[in-house]
Amino acid sequence: MIDHYILTLPLLSSGPVAGIPTGVPAVVVLVTSDCPACARVHEVLAEVRRLSPGVEVTVVDIAAAYLPEGVPFVGTPTYLIEDRIVSLGNPDPQDFVTILEGWRTRDG
Repeated sequence: MIDHYILTLPLLSSGPVAGIPTGVPAVVVLVTSDCPACARVHEVLAEVRRLSPGVEVTVVDIAAAYLPEGVPFVGTPTYLIEDRIVSLGNPDPQDFVTILEGWRTRDG
């Protein structure tokens, strides 16, 4: 399921994102409404979801949210797993699933 939230981001630097079950890597995508590449985020995430059912993602529109110091951010879209950048720009969905599976194995 892909959830779309506009929220404040201290959650990223202090632990898991609210609403994502414990034991599941917190996946967050930072976007802005005026970013041309961000228009593809939901398409990429739909393919990720098809390849890896059960992936929970929080999409954050940073134009409407507070981005505190220390949150890794360069531009949009930025894909993070547990507040670490794993892709600047839209990744290949299969590559992203491979990264996510590695994260699950590491934590599991």
